[in-house]
Amino acid sequence: MAATAVRIATGGGNDSVSYRLAGPMTGTAMDVTTNLGPGTNRFRATLMDDLRAGAKLEITTKGGAGADLIQLTASADVDIAATAGLGFIAMGQGGRDRISTTYRGRLDGSLFQSLSGNGRRRPV
Repeated sequence: MAATAVRIATGGGNDSVSYRLAGPMTGTAMDVTTNLGPGTNRFRATLMDDLRAGAKLEITTKGGAGADLIQLTASADVDIAATAGLGFIAMGQGGRDRISTTYRGRLDGSLFQSLSGNGRRRPV
């Protein structure tokens, strides 16, 4: 049986986690969740191939206190089929965080993004 979920909790310290989709994803679901904890953390998700019919990829990353870098890059002509979906949720959780996404490809399915920094509101 193939894995359908990956959960990573790194705790304190300066941590680096990478996820890479190197081949096409077809008809399956994968849930990748990281909780990086305090420190200067890095999370990079790189998608190099298509999400084909029925594929569902959910990536959720929570930083911590510290200057976190959280990135999703799907710039290698990553197509998302009509019945496929990609979700990316990134939460900095404090510190001077940098969160970014890059997507290039044909989007026939669904793409959901929710990006938040440290959660504190500042006066405008």
